[in-house]
Amino acid sequence: MTFLATLLGATAFLAVPASADPKLVHPDKYNIELFADLSSQEGAPKAFQLTIVDGKRSLPAGLYVTTGPLSGTHSDRIFQIEAPDKVNVFASGLESSETMLVADGKYGEGVLVSSPLLQQIMRVQPASGRFETAKFGANKVSTFGTRNTSFGTKPFGVAVLSYGPDGDLYASDWAGGRILKIDEDGNAEVFATLPANKGGDLVAKHVMPARGGYNADGFIVSTFTIPDRDMHGLDTVYLMSTDGREFTPLVEGLTGIQLPAYGPGGAFGNGLYIPTIGSSNAADGTVYYLAEGRDLQPFLEGIDAVHVAFDTENLLGGGMFVSDFNNDPDNPVTMAGKIWRITLK
Repeated sequence: MTFLATLLGATAFLAVPASADPKLVHPDKYNIELFADLSSQEGAPKAFQLTIVDGKRSLPAGLYVTTGPLSGTHSDRIFQIEAPDKVNVFASGLESSETMLVADGKYGEGVLVSSPLLQQIMRVQPASGRFETAKFGANKVSTFGTRNTSFGTKPFGVAVLSYGPDGDLYASDWAGGRILKIDEDGNAEVFATLPANKGGDLVAKHVMPARGGYNADGFIVSTFTIPDRDMHGLDTVYLMSTDGREFTPLVEGLTGIQLPAYGPGGAFGNGLYIPTIGSSNAADGTVYYLAEGRDLQPFLEGIDAVHVAFDTENLLGGGMFVSDFNNDPDNPVTMAGKIWRITLK
């Protein structure tokens, strides 16, 4: 099995009937529409992390879309979307582009991009009217080893970037469920290691500052597990203390957790949205919503969801955006990604 097929269907290989259009759990309250389809771009790029930029920091305004951790044309670009019919290439020629983070403070200018296939963080910055890609730090920041031989043939590194409560740069690492702390020169140290799970190879998928009632001085971290065939329900969202030593499970028993994000308040609430890609190549993932003090609830079903972002300044017409990694249940490995928009009725 190829590396690509293994990553897209790492937890199971099930024939799951699914619709290509995701379904709202509360269609009486929200509308859903297709905002952008990346199949209009060459090479079937995926849709991964979403970042809304307001144009105030030397970057063009719009919805920025990374294309994931894969190889080749699936994940070699970052797109900047100004409108559904105006999809621009912000950066190209990347080896992989799982997540991006606008550089700030001591981390300089431009955009930092995690490139797990290179095991490095790249910097994309404007120069002479174009964008140049340069390494951020000279050394590889991680090496991922696994019992899965398909993964083991290709080293795999740093995944998700985030600023911590202290303003320092943190990254989740595919190697052994580690959280890395990275200085302004790109040097990395192991900040924390997630607790072992029930089986399979544990991946630290996401790390971000907690806020509100969720232990405001700590972090929220999530896991993604590469288990043996047909195992699932192994992923967890944790509250992690500021020193990286204590982990409190917030949500357990999910499959294929991707990049959690907070709601903005108002109609979408200020709880935690947890996107998942499910247990197969088909569109069997769910976006869950967790309000403080409440049980976990499904919000959007039938989608291989990776991330959500909220247009609170109405730059793109408002609403909630959801990235759809695999939008075709019949042939998901080779299909491009989509971005859906959800608005209040």
